[in-house]
Amino acid sequence: MTAAAAQKQTVFRKVFNGVTAVQASSPVPNLGQTMHVVTVLFPAEVGAVTGIQVRMEASYDNTTYFPISADITTAPLVGGQVYNIQVAYGPWPYIRVRTLISTGSKLMTVQYAGTGIPTVPAVNQQSDRFIL
Repeated sequence: MTAAAAQKQTVFRKVFNGVTAVQASSPVPNLGQTMHVVTVLFPAEVGAVTGIQVRMEASYDNTTYFPISADITTAPLVGGQVYNIQVAYGPWPYIRVRTLISTGSKLMTVQYAGTGIPTVPAVNQQSDRFIL
């Protein structure tokens, strides 16, 4: 796949902006992406946030959704920003982001990015084998 073709299969969406309540996003556009990344940010916070639960979900029929990523349950303070990132892989007709616990008064922003060319976060070499 060429770089131009991969760019056409990339989706960026701010699915939630300053939310505190439990909710599910609308499905993100499906352009054939197989790698899905969600970033949970707390721009107004200056310390780690716990007691949250955010996940990516998929569906074949836009009715019955199931989790495709591990839940984000904390957002540590890293480099002056409070955030966490989770990734999921696979082609599904419908992808959405869902919050399962209210954040109280902490305003949460959630961004989605998906691409048609999946990459792995790191390759660890152990003797003659690679673990992805």
